[in-house]
Amino acid sequence: MPSLKLRAADIGRRPASGLTASGMATAIALLFAGCGSPGADSACIGAFAAAAAVSPMLDAHEDLFPAYTACTSIEEWRSAHALHSTAIEVADPVRYAMNVCASYQDELRETPICEVVNAPPAELGEITSLALGMAEPSGGSVAAIPLKPSGQAGLLGVPLPEGARLIERTPGDTANHIDPREAYKTSAGSPEISAFFAAQMPAAGWLRLGESTATALLFQKGDLMIGIFVGDGRFSLVGS
Repeated sequence: MPSLKLRAADIGRRPASGLTASGMATAIALLFAGCGSPGADSACIGAFAAAAAVSPMLDAHEDLFPAYTACTSIEEWRSAHALHSTAIEVADPVRYAMNVCASYQDELRETPICEVVNAPPAELGEITSLALGMAEPSGGSVAAIPLKPSGQAGLLGVPLPEGARLIERTPGDTANHIDPREAYKTSAGSPEISAFFAAQMPAAGWLRLGESTATALLFQKGDLMIGIFVGDGRFSLVGS
């Protein structure tokens, strides 16, 4: 069976630096706090502006964490996103918030935005319920929304989830023992990404290997082998 080399970079870690992207985002948010705009508080807008200013190659869910406190309603959240849509590169910023709040409960549970999306729908006002896209109350907290297949395929034909965006591709080099690799970004947390591949890969004919973990899934199909390395907001495919 071909070997598959595991690398720290494949789980989405970034090198440490004196000022993290998240820390820079917070600093920029303070600069924008004095700027007003209809529909959203200036602090909410500033937090979105700060997150949007982070390089796409370095950004992470944590860059937008200040906005979960600065924005005090779903309406403000939507308005700030309309002004700085690159802070969240998804079509529905409220569903994004639902997923992030579900994945980062320890950090965000008591913030205004997560308190709204995690509240039992019966306790929400009619306007807020409509903004969240809830047709009718069902009770309980809002769970993370399962990822759907995009219909597109990545390395070795691996099915890709909706919203996944290719940010890096490294071709294989047999002579130098380099495995082919693709890196993707997504708005989902690691539990949702892992659950997607755990369900979709067997359906596509891949056998999950016993060495797999929650964030390092290994699959085989005939002579092909692939590793899927998962982190919050990103995943990598490494073939062999």
